[in-house]
Amino acid sequence: MKFILLIFILGFFQHLNANSIQTSNFSKTPIVFNGRIVPFDTYARYFSKSIANNQGLAGIDPVKFCLKLLDTTVPLQDHKVFALPSKAMQRLLNISNSTELYSQSDLLAKDQFQQLLRFYKRTKDKTKNTDPDMVAFTNLMEKFEVFKEFVNGESLYIFPSKDPKAKWLNLPMLKDLETTDSNLPVQHLKSLLLAIKDKNQNNFDKACVDLQQFIYLKDPSIEQNRLTIEIMYNKLRPFAWSYMLYIFTLMVGVLLRKSKFWYISLCSGIFAFFFTSLGIFSRIYILNRPPVGNSYESIIFASWCCIAVSLVFFHKRTKQDIFLLGVLTTVFILSSKFVLPAAEDLLNLNAVLTSNAWLSLHVLTTVCSYAILAFSSILAHYYLYLSTKADEPSLIIIKYIHNSIKCGVFLLGFGTVLGGIWAHNSWGRFWAWNPKETWVLITLISYLLILHAKRVGWIKEYIVALLCILAFILLLVAWYGVNIFLNTGEHTFSIGVASSKVAILFVLLELLYITTIQRKRVSRYV
Repeated sequence: MKFILLIFILGFFQHLNANSIQTSNFSKTPIVFNGRIVPFDTYARYFSKSIANNQGLAGIDPVKFCLKLLDTTVPLQDHKVFALPSKAMQRLLNISNSTELYSQSDLLAKDQFQQLLRFYKRTKDKTKNTDPDMVAFTNLMEKFEVFKEFVNGESLYIFPSKDPKAKWLNLPMLKDLETTDSNLPVQHLKSLLLAIKDKNQNNFDKACVDLQQFIYLKDPSIEQNRLTIEIMYNKLRPFAWSYMLYIFTLMVGVLLRKSKFWYISLCSGIFAFFFTSLGIFSRIYILNRPPVGNSYESIIFASWCCIAVSLVFFHKRTKQDIFLLGVLTTVFILSSKFVLPAAEDLLNLNAVLTSNAWLSLHVLTTVCSYAILAFSSILAHYYLYLSTKADEPSLIIIKYIHNSIKCGVFLLGFGTVLGGIWAHNSWGRFWAWNPKETWVLITLISYLLILHAKRVGWIKEYIVALLCILAFILLLVAWYGVNIFLNTGEHTFSIGVASSKVAILFVLLELLYITTIQRKRVSRYV
């Protein structure tokens, strides 16, 4: 009976595979997207995420999802591809299921949508609407435009131009040429879509090979290895794995802290560090630049630096608390990507940042200093907690706090000077007192005052830890606040939408923690 059941299951899955086309071969096809030659897999992931939010795809591969949309037998307005994750849009359109996908026909049939559409057409060219409802509707209309450009082939720059200095050609451009050379790739694409419709895997694979050979023949400079690594990076998602492993490391480390199996957390943390390193070096190879071009990359690199520092500090079992605090810092840093406008996409640099040498020297140094000072803040939290349990907590903690601040301040000061030299080369001035530069200087002076006061004996260990936490709040303003909330100056390269409520809540929680610790300390002596 079990044997018969096994045969039935295998036959069922063979039937499924026989009636579906494996599109992995097409994922390797080069395409120009955002000024960079990428595999179609990268474009498909971006497209499916931008309009469908990766919701409701029912396990469909993004490449297959995109190719199905090119089927001209289905009317444009009947494709169910639009996700509505915005609470405002769900409320306005009376939608309760946030995971369902909708077509343009579905939305146009709603009276509420028609009313919003009429209002949008009247106001879109007059003023910038800041109303949350209209912002959500504007985002939906932008999705409509992205979808239309894809279906019409306007965003598919998939054919190299004869002029090496010109950008690649999209489908409308190619059809307008009406030459033998331009008709050939169009025929390959038509054969590919026909193979999908007929569910003919052999014809599909042949059309993929013919199209890719045509592209590589027209542009021999395309690096196939780079495209292959990018596809592997997209599928592996190393930073997602490292984030989960860091959380696992933290949980296991706390549970097995005094057990003979404590080394499991260390091995897990090193394994997570390996995934982070793999992701960072993959991005360096794919983008051919340092991995600190935007907010997301700075978050990832800071987390890598934090684990590297904690591993340096950790050299025997008695220091495992230091390692776990480093992992905790890393988890907090990586978690910030959920509340900050940090895009994970592999993007080109802002024009003013296109200097790998200065980007490596200035930005890598500065982000590394941020990570080390973040680590010192977590150590300070831990020291304050220990101070409620004993009159004199372990001096090893305050030693690491002091050493972390010294190392972080040195790197921050050095990185700031390098940034001034870069600014002089790029903008013709060393210092301009813009918000970013001003807040970095305030932060640097704050940490220098802590070091000086500790050196001359003006403050004790407890006050050092307390001031370290407060100084880190200033650092966060320089690190994130200027770019996201102030939105001014030449350093706002990672501008996005972020809620100020999160920042206010963070500051309130820090003040609450300090107040609670102080009350517990006082109660011990009453």
